Amino acid sequence: DVPPETASDVTFTNLLPNGTTIGDWATGVEISTTECVGLGGDPVVVARLDMVYEGTPGSIRIIDHPDQPRRVLGCGLPTPEVMPYCIRSHGGVWMDPPPADPECGCMAAGLEEARETSWGVIKGMFR
Repeated sequence: DVPPETASDVTFTNLLPNGTTIGDWATGVEISTTECVGLGGDPVVVARLDMVYEGTPGSIRIIDHPDQPRRVLGCGLPTPEVMPYCIRSHGGVWMDPPPADPECGCMAAGLEEARETSWGVIKGMFR
């Protein structure tokens, strides 16, 4: 969900290896891959949105697909298991991102609290 006053010309890119995309990012997109990713609990970056900033800060929220919410298949054969997942971070344009799933937690996402006097505070403004 990208507010029109925040961004225009939004394009969606599936970042999964050998990935396929069905649908449109604005109304519901289903992405898949033929490869196992995230083995060992590693975070998986699944997609990227590119956009033109329109001058108004805003949040970019990841919203569940209307027909297949929170559906991720594991790598088990012959029948893959439906696995749970959580959203570790939404996006923010010239603002902090809105809160994501509380069960993911900031530390689970590999993020650390930045001290006010650190370079991390400046980098954190551009997540």
